[in-house]
Amino acid sequence: MHELSIALSILEVAQETMNQYPDSELVAIHIRLGPMSGVVREALEPAYEIARESSFPNVALVIEETELMLDCPQCGGHRAAVSINDLRCCECGRMTGSIVGGREMEISALEVKDDLHDTIS
Repeated sequence: MHELSIALSILEVAQETMNQYPDSELVAIHIRLGPMSGVVREALEPAYEIARESSFPNVALVIEETELMLDCPQCGGHRAAVSINDLRCCECGRMTGSIVGGREMEISALEVKDDLHDTIS
């Protein structure tokens, strides 16, 4: 279950960032997760619940799932794939193996609350 080590890494990055802002309180960690990232959301969520207890027990993990995106030579742009198992353009149906999105697992925002403002991102 590599999701536990991923959850710990997410919290480590958050801790390093929050050390620069000692007067701010971390409210949530936002991540973008693609279907080909190799990370399973259903495994990451409980792993995060376990990992956060030591450093950020009240900080939520907000996951935005991204689509598998292809570069379609027929349509001339980035389009969603039919599915993770069917790498055809959802617009024109052309088969393409040129994946341009959907592999990401990245922290997109740290949502904080500070003394001067309400919750900000």
